[in-house]
Amino acid sequence: MKKTPNAYILFRKEQYQIVRDTFPDYSFSEISKHLGKKWKELSYDEKTIYYDQAEVLKIKQKNLHIHK
Repeated sequence: MKKTPNAYILFRKEQYQIVRDTFPDYSFSEISKHLGKKWKELSYDEKTIYYDQAEVLKIKQKNLHIHK
């Protein structure tokens, strides 16, 4: 069974291209550091969106394997 993405991975997936476009000279490492910092600065309420998305994906994945 494939592991579903966690909240941070969903945040990173959403924000990566935005940071890449904003800072075109950043290396992959610098983008990762920037995204990590942004994640830490998010409030609980802002992170809840990503935690909820991750939970929905986890449930969907689980249901896919139950019905096989």
